[in-house]
This record gives sequence, C-alpha cells and structure tokens, in this order.
Amino acid sequence: MEVLKKLAQVTLFVIATYFITYSLVDGAYVAFTSENLGWHRMFNPVVAITLTLIILLSVEAGRQYERSQEKSSKKENNSLLILVSRVLLVMVLMIILSLAVYFSMFSMSKTLSINPPSREQVVAKIKELPEVKEFLKLKFPKDNYPVVAIEDAKTSEKVWRVHVYEVVEDTATTGHTATMNWYNVDKLTGEIKCSFVIYENGKWIRVSEGNEYPCE
Repeated sequence: MEVLKKLAQVTLFVIATYFITYSLVDGAYVAFTSENLGWHRMFNPVVAITLTLIILLSVEAGRQYERSQEKSSKKENNSLLILVSRVLLVMVLMIILSLAVYFSMFSMSKTLSINPPSREQVVAKIKELPEVKEFLKLKFPKDNYPVVAIEDAKTSEKVWRVHVYEVVEDTATTGHTATMNWYNVDKLTGEIKCSFVIYENGKWIRVSEGNEYPCE
C-alpha cells in the first residue's frame, strides 16, 4: 500500500506539473502576442495558480490529519479549526492573487499588442494586394489614372473604407469614377475584414453576397 501511495503521489505531481507549466506558458503567449487566439485563454495562469494551491492545501491537510490522529480529541478539534481558518485565508489570498495576475496580464497585453495602423499604412497595405498591384500596372487612357484612397464619408468607428478606382475624364470639365473594389479594414488591427469583390491570390472569384459586404 505504501508503494501504491507513493506511486499515486508521483503520478499526481507529474500531471500537475505538466498542466501548470502549460497553463502558464499558454497564458503568457496569448497575453504577449497580438494574434487573435481568444482572450479567455489568458485565464490559464489563474488555473495554474489555483491548481498549485489546491495541491499544496491537499498535502497540508493530509499532514494535519496525520498529526491530529496522534493528539487528544480536544487538541484535534483545535487543529482542525486552525486548518479550516488557514484554508479560508489561503483561498481568499488565492482569489486576490489570481485576479491580480489576470488583470495585469490583460492590461499588459492590451498595451503591447494594440498598435492601430495609420491611414498611410492602411492604404499601403491595400496597394500590396495582388489584384490591386495588377490594377495599378494597367495602361490607362490619357488623362485617366488609378486611385487608392480612404473614403472618410463611408468610414465608420470600427473600419476604414478603402476605395480603389479609376478616374475617368469624359470631357475637359466632366468625369466619373470606375470602381475596381472596396475594402473594409479594421481600424484597430489593420486586418482586411471584407471586400465588395472577392479575390483569391489576385484572381477574381465573385461579388459579395448578402451580409458579406459591408461589414464591421
């Protein structure tokens, strides 16, 4: 029985060490990168701390129980009261520490990962798209020219609306625009959320349908 008890303790220790290490590393990775991996995973360090404290409390409870068996009934009751008070105190401290770790990591991640792109960077990103590159390389008629610009009138609080088009001169005093595409770019991350015409690797696929465009 003693051998099985030791084996169970070692097994529990190995499993706990694995989950604690994984939780801390994974939580830190999510906190300090800008990848969209789900903010809920930043709660993993709290899980790791909780698991560690549960193990420590279990070990301490076992020791206290063994010691209490060697004492009188009165001393045993006092020992259990002390144990309960310690457990409650540690649980309160655990909750405070867990919340502190979580919110500090969340705050740091927001500071480190969020670096909103400028208008110039957004336009430059759109110009690097394969289909836009091909459009800009076209030979336009005299007095016609391509434009890639943010349309402020159509821009919302969440996205930039980037218009790619050709300026067509009809007469010396009149003209119109011929749209190549519209792109919605996330103001916070710089991610292209959607486009009016869908391309893949520079090839025309189809026009957006339903709620695909515009998008927030």
